[in-house]
Amino acid sequence: MTVKIICDSRELRSSVIKELDRQGINIQIETLPVGDFVLSDRVKVERKTVDDFYNSLFVDKKLFSQLFDLSHSCERPLLAIEGYEAEMFTARRIDARAVEGILNSIALMRIPIRYTVSPKGTAQMLASIAAKEQSEDKRTVSYHGKRSSLSEKEKLEYVITSFPDCNVGTSTAIELLKYFGSIESVVKAGVSELDEVPNIGEPTAIKIRNLLTQNYNQI
Repeated sequence: MTVKIICDSRELRSSVIKELDRQGINIQIETLPVGDFVLSDRVKVERKTVDDFYNSLFVDKKLFSQLFDLSHSCERPLLAIEGYEAEMFTARRIDARAVEGILNSIALMRIPIRYTVSPKGTAQMLASIAAKEQSEDKRTVSYHGKRSSLSEKEKLEYVITSFPDCNVGTSTAIELLKYFGSIESVVKAGVSELDEVPNIGEPTAIKIRNLLTQNYNQI
């Protein structure tokens, strides 16, 4: 059985994909709204170097929204950090107690952290987990896998995040549903209306409208 991993298109420049290819992994490239790698219908992985981690935390300020989306999109989220664990405390001039607080917050989100020392190590870790999920546990590889005990709100969020190639993660889906109130209203909204929603922007609004108005019989 060939092991398959879905990889986010933004990882194409990383050495991880090259290492996965060398290991004979069946690589499928997609634009993923959440996570960088899909290993099964329940496991998704967000990959960051130590510098990426702190840039996401202090520069882009998207780290916790990314992890929130990850934790709400699958049963088994995983954060892979390339670098020795000790680097988390020495890479930036940050008080060790603050670093502990950040890592504790991630732990409370029920997201395990795996440290790897290189892209090769990351690829080996991804391949190993994917092989166990797909070969031993007979699980399929699907971005939208099954989640247990979805609340009524989470069911609505799940539908909106299923819009392919629209970069709509859970936090964006929540913004859309809070603004419009229902899936029906989201579907009926025009580009200008969608653009008014916080953190959506015109490019994403256009992608959503193009998807919703595309004629199936003309494809």
